[in-house]
Amino acid sequence: MNDVARFEEQSVTYRPLGSDEDMQLKVGYVTRYLAQKTRSGKSPSPEEVIKFMQLCKSQKLNPWTGDAYLLGYDGKEGATFTLITAIQALLKRAELNADFDGISSGVIVVTELGVIIERTGAFLHPGDTLAGGWSIVRRKNTSDPFEAKVQLKTYNTERSRWSVDPSGMIEKVARAAALRVAFPSDLGAMYTVEEMGHVVDGSIAAPAETPAELIKRVTGQEVAPSEPEPVDAVEESSPESIHQYGLEVLVENFLAQIAIAENTGDVILCHEQFHGLSAERKYRAALKKMAKERCAELEEK
Repeated sequence: MNDVARFEEQSVTYRPLGSDEDMQLKVGYVTRYLAQKTRSGKSPSPEEVIKFMQLCKSQKLNPWTGDAYLLGYDGKEGATFTLITAIQALLKRAELNADFDGISSGVIVVTELGVIIERTGAFLHPGDTLAGGWSIVRRKNTSDPFEAKVQLKTYNTERSRWSVDPSGMIEKVARAAALRVAFPSDLGAMYTVEEMGHVVDGSIAAPAETPAELIKRVTGQEVAPSEPEPVDAVEESSPESIHQYGLEVLVENFLAQIAIAENTGDVILCHEQFHGLSAERKYRAALKKMAKERCAELEEK
């Protein structure tokens, strides 16, 4: 067996959330069956495949049942691959939390009379103009609901499923946002394909700075560049390296959202959705500072 074949046989074994059986992920299987190439045909590097496997393990996701995907897109600095979850995975994790007490969702429309209203579900009435989505999640341990509202123009790529079912897609985006707000410890930094489609389709520009550079500028904290992991270390990847990768994805996604915000209200809403997803206070402060900087830029226009 040559080195490539041996590397592809490297695996992680864990028990997915809600399952009674252990499952195994192999590097070769992830590369061939679970990773989606970029639009230019780029495949993930071995290091990106390992990160995906370890994130699935740490979050107890089962990619074979659609819980997660390794999605690639072409950015300013080359191909980037990100773990994307399915809305069903977020709902499943919420339902397994003893405090979960239900979720409601729907669309925000402008009626033919010019009135903005919230409709339950994704059905549009004749004369409705779709504007966004809303969702409310309830927890048993608090009387205050967790609400999220999202704008259609922020996420609509007008491609694929968005072109035929924009109301259903924006409702899913709202549900995902509300679930993360309600369960930040369980769902923090987990984003769905509906939310990240505008990044994958290349409809926004990549940030001028890398996530690591941005964290250093805003917080003063050094983020060491990722080093190729030895084959024998696949099973031994540290929680710290997984946490670092999650923070970089969080910052990158947050930047992507505020970069396309058209007014300060959009930035504030975006910050509310992302705030608290990081476990460390210093990074929450960094997100707040980024939001303030973006608001200042918009006010100057």
